[in-house]
Parts: sequence; C-alpha cells; structure tokens
Amino acid sequence: MSDPFVHDDNLVAAALRQNWDHARHVEAQRLYLLAIYVAVAAALGYVAVHGGDPYLRLGATFLALSATLIVWGITHKLGQAFANQVRHADRCARRLAIQSLDGNNEYIALHGYIGFPRKPAGLAGVSFTVRLMFDAFYGTVAVAWVTLLGYLAFRFFIPAANL
Repeated sequence: MSDPFVHDDNLVAAALRQNWDHARHVEAQRLYLLAIYVAVAAALGYVAVHGGDPYLRLGATFLALSATLIVWGITHKLGQAFANQVRHADRCARRLAIQSLDGNNEYIALHGYIGFPRKPAGLAGVSFTVRLMFDAFYGTVAVAWVTLLGYLAFRFFIPAANL
C-alpha cells in the first residue's frame, strides 16, 4: 500500500505556493486600485471645490461619488478573492507533512511552521481587519462627496444664499 503523503506532497506544496502567490497578487491589485483612486479623487476634488462653472463642479462631484462607490465595490470583491486564496493556501498547508527522522514512520505537520496571518486584535467585540479599514476609508470619502454634492446642488439652485 502506498503512503498518501509521499505522492502528493509536491503537488500540495505547488498548490500552496500558487494560492499564496495569487493572494499576494490580489492584495497588490487592491493597493494599486487604492493609489489610482486617490489620484483621481484628488483631481476631481480640486475641480469640485475650485471656483468655476457650477455645472463642471457638480459633474466632478457626482463623478467622484460614482467612482468612490464603484472602487469600493471592486475593493470588496478583491478582498473576498484574497480571503478565498488565503483559505485555500491554509488548507494546502494543513496537508503538508514530513516524515520524522527518528525512524518511527511518523509524520510531522508543517502548518505550524508556515507563517499565516493571525486573527487581528479586537476591541469591544470589533476586530480590526483590512476590510474594516477600507470600508471606513471609502465610507468616509463617500459621505464627504455626498455632503459636497448637497452643498453644490443647494448653491446651484439658490445662488443668492449666504453660506
């Protein structure tokens, strides 16, 4: 009878590496998307608050709010893909084992020796995750765009108001 660990260790190790590399790639995509969004939002924010044509200011604010909501959704999807790849890599790591050298034909699990991220610390029942950080960032920015859009719409329809 053949030993199941002997034949598929290389396959499991390759799957672990592939899942872990893909998780790192997805996280890099999420950070690149954030960098591009910040640049676009800064440009649209400049147009929205700089004095000029009210149509242009309203359009820039609406476009910035729309971009925020779209990028927030994409970031959420990328976060799900990242968590999925880490979960698969963890599952592969749990299957990896080596044969002990003392001649007992025992296998030692390697999962404890592979550096997986730990669960984040929590405060008052809320764990501080990267997802929470992104949600807080995009939520705050979306509220700012909605507030600015409301102000600009108010000024557009009632231009004589002193605010």
